[in-house]
Amino acid sequence: MAVLSIIIPTYNRASLLNEALTSLRNQSLQDWEAIVVDDGSTDGSLAVIQAWTVSDRRIHGYPRPPQLPSGAPACRNYGTQQAQGNYIIYLDSDDYLGLDCLKSRYEWMESHPHLDFAVFPSVFFQQQPGDLRQLWNIPKPGEDDLARLLRWDSPWQTSSVIWRRSALDRIGLWDEQLPSLQDFELNVRALIAGLKYQWVDQPDCFWRMPHRDTIGNRMFSPEHLRSHGRLFAKLRQQLRRSDRWNPQYQSLMGGLAFMLMDAWAYRDYAQEAQAVWQQGYREGLLPKGVYRQGQCYIRMSCQRGLPRLLRRMGRRLLNQWFAWTWPKGLHWSLSSTIGHPMPSHWPMPRA
Repeated sequence: MAVLSIIIPTYNRASLLNEALTSLRNQSLQDWEAIVVDDGSTDGSLAVIQAWTVSDRRIHGYPRPPQLPSGAPACRNYGTQQAQGNYIIYLDSDDYLGLDCLKSRYEWMESHPHLDFAVFPSVFFQQQPGDLRQLWNIPKPGEDDLARLLRWDSPWQTSSVIWRRSALDRIGLWDEQLPSLQDFELNVRALIAGLKYQWVDQPDCFWRMPHRDTIGNRMFSPEHLRSHGRLFAKLRQQLRRSDRWNPQYQSLMGGLAFMLMDAWAYRDYAQEAQAVWQQGYREGLLPKGVYRQGQCYIRMSCQRGLPRLLRRMGRRLLNQWFAWTWPKGLHWSLSSTIGHPMPSHWPMPRA
């Protein structure tokens, strides 16, 4: 039985899948299995998977069962159910593992049996691994990673984590109903549950810079925004039921309400924006003054009698005012450390 199981969901990425599987075949640790689950590809990916399963018996390919919903979460869950390893790594089919990735992760988890998972930084790349010296994000000693997640400062990406199988069994697998933010949901749920983990200052994998047609560019469509609203409500419930709920998390959940309201308002969905904002106020996430200013923001953003350029200028000015005057956490902003330069003393992973 392999000690490590690598789960790879894929959809119409035949050429990139070849690169991901090559990075597996070249690993310095050879005791692994790969579970590749195809999500209904039409570009010849199934033939690529079949060729790899013939050439390397450690690689197993499966089509997503038709009774399961489409999407990476269902594929990851199905792959996990087939896996035999004590450790699980979820590798996206367009990403790449450094040569010593599996060896270093396995040895770390074996030498730290109290850990439920470990985080290894990942490096951005464009055309080939090693062409950029930028990290997905950096550890911030003394800062709460759950708070970072809730303020949209994603500390790590999917392939950066090695999970102990028993930990996943305890908290459950991926939410198959989410069209996006699945990794955000799993990580938040793991931290709320109190899983034990550790950062390792040793980048060992590569994250491909996305092209235009990616889930990240579709996550602000109405379908995805409605899903975000349901997800944020579920996470608020989980936090309130846990012993971790405190004023900081209350403000950060208010910040997520603002982010969602802002996304609806930017697209002129005034009714949806108001519904999100009113719900946040009813749940006590927003002080009365903040709530009233947000209502004005929605009306200005969705005032179709004003030229769009003027509305954008007004939004920008109000956002600056909110950032200066609102309580910490209520005004969300994109992370300033995504794509952080890799420290000069950190070696580039061997590709």
